[in-house]
Amino acid sequence: MAINEQEITRLIEEIDNAGPSQLWWDSELFNRAARVRDVRVVRALALCHHSLSNKEAFSAHVVRNAIKTIDAPDFALSWSIIDAEKDAGQLIQRLEDFYYAP
Repeated sequence: MAINEQEITRLIEEIDNAGPSQLWWDSELFNRAARVRDVRVVRALALCHHSLSNKEAFSAHVVRNAIKTIDAPDFALSWSIIDAEKDAGQLIQRLEDFYYAP
């Protein structure tokens, strides 16, 4: 799905501000996110997932599913960073560090 920079920015902002009402299985937000092949969307979803306190909650599985359906350039690396990192500040640094390899 090809979308322009402005639409990607808006989508990332929506993901960043997603509340409980958007964290459901077939939500429009996560369906759109899963169709956008852009690493910035993967990162926004990764941070959303990391911020959820209960990683076994249904909402965490919804975010995880959206991430898994994206075919972004550094999907595998992003997912390994999410799984390995426990500190949100470190997670952000790791995702932004081009040379970091877990």
